[in-house]
Amino acid sequence: MVDELRNQLKSQDLSNLLASSVSNVGGSVFPDEPAAVDIEVFTSIIEAWQKVHVPSYGTPIAGSFVVASVDGSETILTPSTNQVARVQAIACENTGGAAPIIVNLVLGSTVIASNIRVDPLSITELSSQVPALFPIYLDKSLPLSISVTSGTAADLTTEGIYSLTSQ
Repeated sequence: MVDELRNQLKSQDLSNLLASSVSNVGGSVFPDEPAAVDIEVFTSIIEAWQKVHVPSYGTPIAGSFVVASVDGSETILTPSTNQVARVQAIACENTGGAAPIIVNLVLGSTVIASNIRVDPLSITELSSQVPALFPIYLDKSLPLSISVTSGTAADLTTEGIYSLTSQ
């Protein structure tokens, strides 16, 4: 197993090394005498990975703040592979003057906030409507969407403020 673990580091640097891939290569390690060298190598790899990742884990990455804007029922954000985004705020604007728009906020396929009313010619901040929900963390497997359940979707503009986080 020592050769497998060391080969893992030959093809990747620690900033791109995923904990799951170390686990896959490491497999089962038994705490017996013949495995002592394997355990020492495994421990050194994990300690090196922690020194790269743990001190800043989950903190915003400087220069990565973005305002995403969509119209109607759309996906607001889907991070790329190996990215985690921290959504700080979402605001919905109803530019129509006729009727309110009712929206749901959807994470993956799960509605995380429902029946949010956006009055005509006004802006509704979802972070003030459901403050316990924010910040929202998401990755590629959980895109963040806005869904219009009532009203004219063409009159809705949604903006989300997010940053990428270190992981």
